[in-house]
Amino acid sequence: MAKAQHPHIILLLADGFEENALVVVTILREAGLRVTMVGLRSSQVTGLHGIVVKPDMSLDRLLETAVTVTTLIVPEGNGHIERLRRDPRVSTLLQKRLPYDGLVAGMGARSEKFLRSYTREPIRCVALDKGETCTDRFAHQIVAQLLELRRG
Repeated sequence: MAKAQHPHIILLLADGFEENALVVVTILREAGLRVTMVGLRSSQVTGLHGIVVKPDMSLDRLLETAVTVTTLIVPEGNGHIERLRRDPRVSTLLQKRLPYDGLVAGMGARSEKFLRSYTREPIRCVALDKGETCTDRFAHQIVAQLLELRRG
């Protein structure tokens, strides 16, 4: 599959997500990257600490479009990963809509394990180191991987 000229980054949200994911979205958008927050539903999503977010679009809407998802970010969170795992549309997104040379980014051990169970090589998986909480560093890792993909 050809390399995407303009990366389309998706942050996948379900109730219970860890809100530090919003810092990553901010950093990536400040870097000029297109980041879309996608919720399992079109209505508001409530984070682990009660912060309510209105996704840019629903997963249904994303799957209806012809958008190639070059990067998928999955935050950690209490119940968040299980909600994603139970939703068959997430499997469709990971197995059919993410290009063969895409990038997935898990914001912790549970989300990384979840992503690796669905993806195939050579999809790259970026994850925070065990115990790491520096979302700035995580966002910069994503940017570095996208630049490397673009050069490849």
